[in-house]
Amino acid sequence: MSHLVHLRWLVPTVIVGTVLYLTLGSTAPQEVKTNFSDRRPLVDVLLPASRVERVGTSLALLREPVYVDVTLPLRSMAATLELEVTATSAPLKLGVQRGAGWDIVFPEVVITERSGSRFYTLRVAEFPYLEPGYRLRFVVSAPGLTPGSITVRGGRVTIERQPFSWSWLGALLGRFPKNIL
Repeated sequence: MSHLVHLRWLVPTVIVGTVLYLTLGSTAPQEVKTNFSDRRPLVDVLLPASRVERVGTSLALLREPVYVDVTLPLRSMAATLELEVTATSAPLKLGVQRGAGWDIVFPEVVITERSGSRFYTLRVAEFPYLEPGYRLRFVVSAPGLTPGSITVRGGRVTIERQPFSWSWLGALLGRFPKNIL
């Protein structure tokens, strides 16, 4: 039994090591696929709920605009939203919130078509405004929308991260006088 006493540090060490690696060392992009029906750790649902209607596994847009919040982890460098839609009435516009309220910018969106669906992709490399909780708000708009004519089948959010560097430590050490003694 005395040799099991040393194992009590194994679980906390593994947990702390994993958390440190994911926050400091991991540079791999994080990707979340969703149909916007339930909240995920990084991606929320399409809101307001009164502007969308569940149709099977998809969401039909009744009114516009709708938005989705994406929680960004530490050292986020860029965030990409890709929506898979069936659009029969009006094209979508994807935007990002730039300031408090409804200050929204609509940059260029990449549109591709595959297997009967249209994919709208917006990549944001600068975060001009973040909601509390380090959340980026993507806005989906469809001017001239006929209710129910645009169905969101699903989406994918990809978050790219900056590589970790120790530059903050160098900056901190540079503040101290060279001759401490």
